[in-house]
Amino acid sequence: MAQSFLILSVAFIALSGCSKDSRPDSSAMDADTDGDTDTDGDTDTDADTDGDTDTDADADTDTDTDADTDTDSDTDSVGDSDTGPPAEGEPCGWNGEGRILQVAADVSLCLPPVACNLETCAAELGTCVPDGRDGECVFNAGYNGLKTLPEAWATWYCQLTDAGGCQGTLEATTLDVRNAVQAQLGHPWCYDDTSGTCLGIVAFSPLMGGNSRLAQDDAGVPLRNWGLGLTPASGLCYEIEGTTGKKAVVAVTDRCAGYCDCGNGMEECGNCLLAGFQDPDAATPSCPCVGAIDALGAGGETCAGQMTCDWCMTNSHPHFDLDIDTFNHICADDAVLGSCRIAKVKPVPCMTPTTWPCPAGAWFCFGEGATGRIDGTYCCM
Repeated sequence: MAQSFLILSVAFIALSGCSKDSRPDSSAMDADTDGDTDTDGDTDTDADTDGDTDTDADADTDTDTDADTDTDSDTDSVGDSDTGPPAEGEPCGWNGEGRILQVAADVSLCLPPVACNLETCAAELGTCVPDGRDGECVFNAGYNGLKTLPEAWATWYCQLTDAGGCQGTLEATTLDVRNAVQAQLGHPWCYDDTSGTCLGIVAFSPLMGGNSRLAQDDAGVPLRNWGLGLTPASGLCYEIEGTTGKKAVVAVTDRCAGYCDCGNGMEECGNCLLAGFQDPDAATPSCPCVGAIDALGAGGETCAGQMTCDWCMTNSHPHFDLDIDTFNHICADDAVLGSCRIAKVKPVPCMTPTTWPCPAGAWFCFGEGATGRIDGTYCCM
């Protein structure tokens, strides 16, 4: 399973690794908090007739009257919809500035705008053109970003409960996001009920989640438009379906990254940003856990250990680092392996986006009861 980290309570960074187990998987639950010290626990867990109740994002309470021809009797919701995948390049997400990426026939992503830095254009994988954070990552031969391996995969990193857990990037406000998503969709949490589609949370790789709070712009000041793939910024969650047909809708509340070498051997990639490295050639990600990238070598079984295997920083495939109950639900019998392939993925509306980024003169403040909080935002003045 990948790991997700809160760095010094101010960093939008979560770092992912995998274990020495055979095949692309992992066996260490790394839920680092505050000091980037691994706390591996090594405890693997192991069609509609339109009489349904509509629980999609428009909060309808009437019977569904869509014009599909399905003959199943499932409950229609935004997380179990009759619509096909969105079109490649279609606007989506934060202020409509994201774009749909069709990774595979049943795997659709809404990619947020990102600044070009080592998180989104890692060394040996691409180059920022034109040079600098305002450029776009031009991929090197043998690498195709999130389409390098056109499959979605899942790992797990945290335990979610009514009391909280999995705070990660959004710290105490993760519970706010959870409450907003459940109020809009109406599904139970996967830790409570997995008899149907249930809710969970997920940490994303950088191209899917956006830049971290440690990222800087070309002037060397903190990047204002960070984390644009997070659910409170985009208003989107993801409906995911395992290979056995089990479904969940997950809110994006955190980031996974991986292991990098930025001069001190393989270490958590967030340490490179903490050390002030921002350029794509300042950190090199380690062996990809799934798929193969020419510049980094083959993935999967050739990654000889947790610290030499990277699920997320390579941005080589759509990756979902889930809370453990959602992971067990989606992965079913494959959960004992520490990872599994996800058969279907699509973005779905799940909450009203919040003010993001903060207004001029304000700053992000995610702590519970933060002084100077602007009502309805995660900003303080």
